[in-house]
Amino acid sequence: MKQYDVYVGCGHQPQAPGAFLHLEGFALGLGLPGFTSFDARGAWVSSTGKMVSEPSRVFRFILPDTPTDPWSIRAFAAEAKKVLNQEAVLVTVTVVGTYQV
Repeated sequence: MKQYDVYVGCGHQPQAPGAFLHLEGFALGLGLPGFTSFDARGAWVSSTGKMVSEPSRVFRFILPDTPTDPWSIRAFAAEAKKVLNQEAVLVTVTVVGTYQV
């Protein structure tokens, strides 16, 4: 199994709550089986050397292991980038073991 974390910055944009609802529906419309999302805070050093931070949301997907990243994750990241007007969206991939209790 692979865990895909999609980190989406939302700046101080008032449309963020509605955009998150849109992204949740978009993910399920892509056929992704489900996800977990949680609030986060991102930070980085800008090209001018200044520390920048913004509120963010992380969408976590657990999917079967495949040789390439699923098109659905790429489509989700592109949609998130578009609806929240971001320069970039970070996607991390981790191989995980899972079991049900």
